Amino acid sequence: MRSAILDFCYWGDLALVPKQPDNPQPKTPINSLLAAIQTELSDIATAQLASHQCAIFDLPLIRLKLDQVKPASDLDDWDGRQVMQCYFTAYAYHMVGYAEDLAIRLVSAIKFNQWGMGESVSTPISIEANQNSVAWGYKPYEVWRISWQQSLALSQSIWNDDGEPPTTVLASHEPKTGKAHEPEYETPLIPKN
Repeated sequence: MRSAILDFCYWGDLALVPKQPDNPQPKTPINSLLAAIQTELSDIATAQLASHQCAIFDLPLIRLKLDQVKPASDLDDWDGRQVMQCYFTAYAYHMVGYAEDLAIRLVSAIKFNQWGMGESVSTPISIEANQNSVAWGYKPYEVWRISWQQSLALSQSIWNDDGEPPTTVLASHEPKTGKAHEPEYETPLIPKN
């Protein structure tokens, strides 16, 4: 059984709601991650990115939202990847009495999921599901809020190459570096074991 719901995010003059651009957004790492999450959650129910526009939708529905992005200062950023901590929320809409089952399926899908993006995305942490609201109207529905955090590397590690580690250590008494000063380098005395 499917129900159509008119969901008003904000009451006000609908003429003031900006029109969505016709051209798609560029594929940044965050947009790619959102698209990957949306694709995988679509296997459970219709999934869409949340916007602040009013919408009519069919139940069940998952609305995905990126709530916040912070630099992941507690993570080791020594490899140049520019890691960001992303805070996500998925809203599970379903008929009253069925939304908690949808929320449980979402939590199971989110747990340990890197969304096909490999090591650039960490496994989710702080996964939490709570009943958000119940709408008792013409067609009652229930909403559960599922939130989690994942870190996302915006670029590749500077250490991901196929090169060989150096076998000789070169040193100079002055800070003259580069190919032009290579003849001035000396091999330090390293005791052999």
